[in-house]
Amino acid sequence: MVKHAFGALATLASLVILIASLWPASGPATGNDKIDHLLAYGALMLLWYLYFRSHTLTKLAIIWLGVVAYGGIIEFLQGLTSYRFASIADMIANSAGAGLMLLLILGWLRIRKPQ
Repeated sequence: MVKHAFGALATLASLVILIASLWPASGPATGNDKIDHLLAYGALMLLWYLYFRSHTLTKLAIIWLGVVAYGGIIEFLQGLTSYRFASIADMIANSAGAGLMLLLILGWLRIRKPQ
C-alpha cells in the first residue's frame, strides 16, 4: 500500500512539474529559477526511487535517466510553445538535481547496508 502511495505521489509530482513548466510564465526568467529546477527534479528522483525501491546501481541509474529524459522532453515541449523556450541551463539544473538526489540515496543505502 505504501508503494502505491509513493507511485501516486511521484505521478502527481510529475504532472505538477509538467503543468508548471508549460504554463505561460508570469514574468521574465531569472537565474534563480535554477534552484527551483534543482529541487523539483531532486524531489522527483526521490519519489520515483521510493516507488521502485531499487537498490542496485543499474536500477538507480535507470530511474535517474528516466527523470532526466522527462526533463528533456518538457524542455523540448517548451520550445514548441510561443510563450516558453527550451533551455540547456534548465536541463543541466534538472539533471543536477536528480543527480544530487541519486548521490544522497546511494550514501543512505551505503550507511544502512548491513555489515
